[in-house]
Amino acid sequence: MKIFIRFQSIIKQVRIFLCLCLVSFSFGNTFAQSQPIFPNTQVLIQGTANQPGAVYLVEDVELTANGGTVDVDALLSIVSFTGTPTINSIDNTQFVQDRFEPEINYDTAEEAVRWRIQFIVAGSADSNIANAIPFPLESYTLEIIDLDAEEWAEVIVPFSYELAGSSQPQSIITAASGVIPNSIRFTSANITDAGVSTANTRSIVKVNYKNVSVVDFTLGRNNNDPNTLRNISVGFLGEVVFGSPFVVQVNNPPVVTNKSATTIFNNPSASINLLAGSSDIENNIIPASIFLVDPNNPFNIGKPGTPLVIPNEGTFVVDATGNVVFTPVNGFTGIALVNFTVEDALGATSNVSVLTISTDFDGDGIIDSVDLDDDNDGILDTDEYASGLPDPSGDLDSDNIPNYFDPTAPGFVDTNGDGIDDRYDYDLDGILNQLDIDSDNDGCPDAVEAAGSFVLADLTSSNNLADTDEGSVGINGVPTNVGSPQGTTAAVLNSADNSACNTPPQ
Repeated sequence: MKIFIRFQSIIKQVRIFLCLCLVSFSFGNTFAQSQPIFPNTQVLIQGTANQPGAVYLVEDVELTANGGTVDVDALLSIVSFTGTPTINSIDNTQFVQDRFEPEINYDTAEEAVRWRIQFIVAGSADSNIANAIPFPLESYTLEIIDLDAEEWAEVIVPFSYELAGSSQPQSIITAASGVIPNSIRFTSANITDAGVSTANTRSIVKVNYKNVSVVDFTLGRNNNDPNTLRNISVGFLGEVVFGSPFVVQVNNPPVVTNKSATTIFNNPSASINLLAGSSDIENNIIPASIFLVDPNNPFNIGKPGTPLVIPNEGTFVVDATGNVVFTPVNGFTGIALVNFTVEDALGATSNVSVLTISTDFDGDGIIDSVDLDDDNDGILDTDEYASGLPDPSGDLDSDNIPNYFDPTAPGFVDTNGDGIDDRYDYDLDGILNQLDIDSDNDGCPDAVEAAGSFVLADLTSSNNLADTDEGSVGINGVPTNVGSPQGTTAAVLNSADNSACNTPPQ
């Protein structure tokens, strides 16, 4: 590799802002090939330029990530030096505008510079680098072009690599285990190719990535020709095609499976291990890398030490072993969803799976979303709110806020400021009528005040017709007692009338 004079002007990139209202990461058997660009538009956002610890933001490296319209930025970091190399230019474009082409001066043999590229959701690091949200690209290829004259590249390879051949003359590059854990060192022979060209396939290495957000590579040299300025060309543009490639698969991404659980109303769920049933061919999953994402907001994330709070649903707290506990917000009914992934030791990200948590207020084994009688008082849920009102657990305006908790709902009333529409909670105790065994708080259970002929002696210890260990329900969640289901009466919502409980049994 020779010293070259920069001949291309820098083309100023205009940042395109894409509103990410809903992002769903989908990893199937067919991967969308991404080709992120590095057009020499990087901006230093942390550390000292050209020194270890420096972090540069490169905006809009990929505008159609994973086959969609997701905008992705990149964080380009100088991780460390081996020896005393000098970076003359972080990206001295000389060959192809959209490649990453650092210019490095090596003083002695075995000097090196370690680099790290992390793909992130566009804009997530603009105000604070600590808020950067990793974005695994489904499939892409790192091409290190013009690796010759005893230069080497040490790369953490999370999937596979390719050379033009397994030996000379097809390739002047040999592969062996690197010094950095889980890395492979690609070392070129003491042969110099003329110029920097994709046609010189013998001095090119390709590293293939699947479901990975981080590219970790070190550029160095073995010869001791002092003060030699080296310019290596690194790209993701899919420019290189080998005739008969020598391909070595190193690693496979982990696989995680969907999970489901139930929780009792207004109570935390039991601990759920998201990694139960997961698999990895190389058995190198890193449990502490578990990552939670709000399905409705890709900027809203959780990980060990950082709870995920989903508005109007609740809080997911996950630990470093993959155990998660969900605590619903007061009054939450319905189904809570969260996406999750995990990485392996080489940075490969799993498929995206979904944790589904359903509430079961009465503990009868029928989740509330399909239970026709959520409190087992024998009164159907649809009869426990006024005619003409929408289903409290529904979402009439599709804003991801249930009707009973939506202040923009037509006619919304909240006199006690608990966030719950009073029309669904007659006694204002924070429990919806359809979940409340005594909706008017008069001391007489709804099951007795309703239109059936039930008396106190017919009830369980929970003051309804069936609970976790008494009575029974049908597949629709309605108690199987004779006379159930039953209609409602005015007394159910009349706190001044508890006469049903004072009437002697016939």
